[in-house]
Amino acid sequence: MSTTPTDTVSPAAEPVEPAEATPAPAKTRLALSWRPSRPDTISAAVYLLIALWTCGGLFLDPYDRVSAHNPNDQIWFQWLLEHGAWTVRHLSDPLFSMRQNYPLGVNLMANTSVLGISIPLAPLTMLFGSEITYWIFLVGGLAGTAFASYWVFSRHVVDSKVAAWLGGAVIGFAPGIIHHANGQPNFSTHFVVPFIVLVSLRLGREGRTVRDGVILALLIFYQFFINQEVLLIATCGIAVVTLLRLKEIAPDWKRILGSLGITGLIAGVLLAYPMWFQFNGRQSYSGLPFDFHAWGEDLTAYVTFARDTLAGDEYVEKTIGGTEQNTWFGWPLVIVLIVAAVLLWKRSRLARLATITGVVFVLAAIGPEVRVKGEFRGIPGPWALVSSGHVPVLNLLQPTRLTLVVVGIAGLLVALAWERLRDVRVDRRRWGYAAVVVALIPTAPWIMPTMNAPEVPAFITEGTWRRYTPEGYTVLPSPVPNNSDGIYTLRYNVRARQEFPIPHGYFIGPDENGRGWYGPVSRKTTFWVNHVQRHGEIDGHDAAHKLVPSEPMIAEMKRDLVYWKVAVVLIGQTQHREELRILWTQVLGSEPETVDGAYVWDVKWLTAPGATR
Repeated sequence: MSTTPTDTVSPAAEPVEPAEATPAPAKTRLALSWRPSRPDTISAAVYLLIALWTCGGLFLDPYDRVSAHNPNDQIWFQWLLEHGAWTVRHLSDPLFSMRQNYPLGVNLMANTSVLGISIPLAPLTMLFGSEITYWIFLVGGLAGTAFASYWVFSRHVVDSKVAAWLGGAVIGFAPGIIHHANGQPNFSTHFVVPFIVLVSLRLGREGRTVRDGVILALLIFYQFFINQEVLLIATCGIAVVTLLRLKEIAPDWKRILGSLGITGLIAGVLLAYPMWFQFNGRQSYSGLPFDFHAWGEDLTAYVTFARDTLAGDEYVEKTIGGTEQNTWFGWPLVIVLIVAAVLLWKRSRLARLATITGVVFVLAAIGPEVRVKGEFRGIPGPWALVSSGHVPVLNLLQPTRLTLVVVGIAGLLVALAWERLRDVRVDRRRWGYAAVVVALIPTAPWIMPTMNAPEVPAFITEGTWRRYTPEGYTVLPSPVPNNSDGIYTLRYNVRARQEFPIPHGYFIGPDENGRGWYGPVSRKTTFWVNHVQRHGEIDGHDAAHKLVPSEPMIAEMKRDLVYWKVAVVLIGQTQHREELRILWTQVLGSEPETVDGAYVWDVKWLTAPGATR
């Protein structure tokens, strides 16, 4: 017995005995075998073209262009792709890295490791660099999400390929998905999720207890290494649907529990060590840097056109704030979804399940307090009871991201509505089709904006750094790589294929109390150097001494260089470059060499073991 919540099942054709068993010509047989797959091929091709279109700005110059909206996260994900290649090339631990935050390292399971993407793409990263594989990750994630949704819809939900294609497009290229694609491809890559949902809702079929349990475990394992938060959100959505279907699936409860037991056993064995390492391994932490669980969805966002759509512009972010644009469907699509939910309520069991689930997640995503037009209204939201942030698991979740379930519901309702329109009168059908198309056009994605990143000096790209940096030493760029001022100098490590380690970096690690924080516990050199890079002067110094370090300051900076085991300090093209040169010259007591576009100081005389300091 199948427990899949579908309404339409294509009936099998009745077998008919031919009058004469005349074999079809070879060309005809080929055409017959090709025809069923042609809609799939066309669908995949169009999805790919849309993804190429919206990501086209990066491909104009993938090595030097970054997202204009979120360059920090893009550089971080390029670094992660290089980590995957480093892991394969050196057969090292994929869960931890010493290439950032030397000498403490980074717990990558406690960050967005995306090993499910970086490891398979490692050969391409080694050949072409992470700038190219980042673009592949981005394009493949968008097109793959759309096609996976289309595949599930076309096989298990609707008969119409057009309906399935539209549903897949709504999910794969939703405004919220495109928003995350600006630097966060792990939140725009969901091609595993439709299959997790499908297999989960089909548990309990006769003769498939073991097979479905194994398949679900493997899907969960893979999604875990793409995006854990999306896996958790998808699980919450499946749980709500399951509760709504309890009466329906009750006769199959033994087989369902059997499959879930197999899933839990296999996934538990495969993920036991990674999960332990995430919460207990080196450089693990508890909680997040800020009160993320208070980030609820603004109710106005649903009817607002997103920044990166045909109907949107950057000004909308000034109206309700620069929040994550996880919904931002616009008025026309919201109206179509509401009308579809109402009209399908009595006609489609699946539409009822989808509508109820969507409402649950709209409410859950509000967060601790209702917000409208960027302002809190003093009305408690469903998360008010957990606003302390100490509830396990929930304190790691952003309520606004629960609306990713609503995105999936929107795609499903569009597919169901388009399918049902085939059964109404011709005149009404045309008006219905037109309403759906008119609602979707304004939400179509535009080209994501990009910009040129500061140039990486030839000292790095040509490998000159190797002459200065023995094994076991670090390279210290100025500004110091961190989560704000020094994010562009993290690209030095990316372009060098992580062949040298760097101090500090862009990640989440433990603070002095073991709580999560952006980067390591900051050392004074990072603050002083990066302040000069931003403002052209040392923090707190008067005009007469704005670039004159004190003796205690010089001593502290030298101690930091020793702690980080720096071989070379360098300054590439950056704001207030000359001021940085003056600062380091006074600290180190000598002018830099100018080598391959960078100011360079060899400081092994200071940091080598046994050096006189």
